[in-house]
Amino acid sequence: MRLEVPAGVSLMETLEKAGKSIPNMCGKGICGECSLSVLQRAPLHRDLCLTDQEKAGNTTMMCCVSPQPGPRIGVGP
Repeated sequence: MRLEVPAGVSLMETLEKAGKSIPNMCGKGICGECSLSVLQRAPLHRDLCLTDQEKAGNTTMMCCVSPQPGPRIGVGP
């Protein structure tokens, strides 16, 4: 599935509008529940739950607060 994430809209919001259910409790990148696996490219990590090492590894992102750095990012469950 390919989706366009408009400026100012989170990946989580875009996925939910496309009919995908994303577990989330806080919507602020604190609880870690909206975690997705990063398949390609590196997100801009704006969460407060991943360690610096986890952010550097770019294998996980919080889709409520971590936008993609360009036109595409690959994510998975």
